[in-house]
Order: sequence, then C-alpha cells, then structure tokens
Amino acid sequence: MTRMMHWAGRIEKELEKVLQLVTGVQQMKGIYIDKRNHFGVERNTPKQLVEKVAGDIARLLNRKRKALEAIALAVPLAK
Repeated sequence: MTRMMHWAGRIEKELEKVLQLVTGVQQMKGIYIDKRNHFGVERNTPKQLVEKVAGDIARLLNRKRKALEAIALAVPLAK
C-alpha cells in the first residue's frame, strides 16, 4: 500500500509538471498571437553571434572601466 501511495504521489507530481508546461506553452502562444508583428525569424550564423556577443562584452567592460576611472578620479588621494 505504501509503495502504491508513493507512486501515486510521483505520478501526481509529473502530471502537475505537464500541466504547468502546457499552460506556459499556451501563454507563450497567446503572447505570440497578440504580438505577432513584433516577432521575426532570422537566420544566424555562429560566427556572427560570437562576434556580436564579444562586441557587447567589450562595450560593457569599457563602460565599467570608464566608470571605475571616474570614481578613482573623484576620490581624493589619502596622504
């Protein structure tokens, strides 16, 4: 009896997961239908993606460097 309850509980949990997945998919489908004109499909190449991400990271690091330099210049030197 205990084993049966254990498996019933596991099956119930799996069914809950499936229902959550289906609900999420339905929500995404609804969002897509409502905002269809904002979405598009484009072909990407791995090289372009890597170059874009590398550029984004470089720009982020550059902004952080400039911010740190500004902070360093703003703080008076302790003697």
